[in-house]
Amino acid sequence: MAKPQQEVYFVFMNFDPVYERLRADRTKQGSATLDAYLSQKHDKLLAKLLQPDTYWKKSSLAIVDGFAVEITDAQVTAPPITSHASWMYMDPHTCSPLLYMNLLLHPDCTHERLNYILMQASVLRSAKEVRVVEKNQELA
Repeated sequence: MAKPQQEVYFVFMNFDPVYERLRADRTKQGSATLDAYLSQKHDKLLAKLLQPDTYWKKSSLAIVDGFAVEITDAQVTAPPITSHASWMYMDPHTCSPLLYMNLLLHPDCTHERLNYILMQASVLRSAKEVRVVEKNQELA
């Protein structure tokens, strides 16, 4: 199966009192501590939610608690899958029908591969730590 094209998404986190406390320290050391905290926090979230080598974190943003990450549309838009048999019960009204049909009808797509792809999908938007996930919109 060909590797899906990755796009840049911005992920903005929910309120974090540690972030707010560190952001209030405007010293050089405070800024370095905030940068290190956010980078580690965002790395841990991505590692917890997505499979290795399926994403690339471009940067953490200190002005807001957020980060830019290259991921596929499928990792953002499809519903989370909770069991190995769940793919059989997917409701086309709650997921991208085009994604589902393309995966299901692809000649290289086994049930295991379909399950793997769908389990990876939508984990960022469904994570309790995440407030907003937005696709990067570049202006021409």
